[in-house]
Amino acid sequence: MLPLRSFVRHCALVFVVSLFHASLFAQDAPVPESPEAIKAAIEQHKADIVATDPTGDIATAIRLRMALAALSKPKEAQALYEQVVHLADSTDRTEEELAARKALAQTLATRGQTKQAYEQAILVAERSAEWSAQQAEISGAKADEIARRAALERDSLSTLADAGRREAELRINEAHENAEFWMLLAVGTIAIALLTIVIILLMNGRALRRQRSEIQTLRSDLSALIDRAQNKVREAAVAPVVPPVLVPPPAVAEPVPPPVALDPVIEAMFRKQAPERLATLRDARSRGDNEKVQRVVHTLKPQLVNFDPSLAQLCARITEAGAPNDAQRWNADMDAFEKAVSRLLA
Repeated sequence: MLPLRSFVRHCALVFVVSLFHASLFAQDAPVPESPEAIKAAIEQHKADIVATDPTGDIATAIRLRMALAALSKPKEAQALYEQVVHLADSTDRTEEELAARKALAQTLATRGQTKQAYEQAILVAERSAEWSAQQAEISGAKADEIARRAALERDSLSTLADAGRREAELRINEAHENAEFWMLLAVGTIAIALLTIVIILLMNGRALRRQRSEIQTLRSDLSALIDRAQNKVREAAVAPVVPPVLVPPPAVAEPVPPPVALDPVIEAMFRKQAPERLATLRDARSRGDNEKVQRVVHTLKPQLVNFDPSLAQLCARITEAGAPNDAQRWNADMDAFEKAVSRLLA
């Protein structure tokens, strides 16, 4: 008994020869003769496929695609046969899969894709052998019959086997050349990527150094503000005590809210960042970018309320959804906001 691999190779060669001389798949219905009839049959098959696919009827879907492929051009037929192969393979329909693969191999050979046709024929032979082996487990008589037929065909197919081997070697050499080309291309791509990463790291390092410098400047400004506040406290401590002058209380005294105690850190950050953000806000407002204007106001709000709590309501009106729709109120609020920020920076 010949080895299974040798039998598969012989069967594949038989399929390759037969693909160039005759059709390997019988159609379910006769092919129309006139171009009008062929066109009408194609449209009907397409409509039937669209109507059948949602129902999940795999057998009908396969039959309609095989019939449509027989009437279509080789390129469209190849796509349809590939769909049938996928449907049959996913539902364990071995016979339909083999028929579709045979027709696909014939179509590839017709389009001049001999390597793909040979590969499909090899795959058909392998799948046929696997299916035959499975059937042999159920009915053991088939294995001997397959081996006997393979032995009878061995001598007549030796020449074709050599031709197929030479063709395969040629394709392998071409594949090696393509692999070398793509390998060089991949190396070049990796080199460019590494160079890009290095440039990005250098730019990030420069930006990090600039940020550190800004942080150091901010710390210096903060230290200066703290020293100034401490000096004021010391001057108040050493100031001479003046005896209070007794003044009669007024008839009605209005409660005066205590002055807001400013956090030196917040004040330093505000004076450092607010000018740039105000310029960004004005630029966005001039361009009509209301969303960016609202984002800038939202980032300034926590600092502004420390200076003037009454600005919280103004910021809330500006940042609420749909505020820009009321143009008159929006422009008035924005003018008031810019004046308030400018006043606090003065």
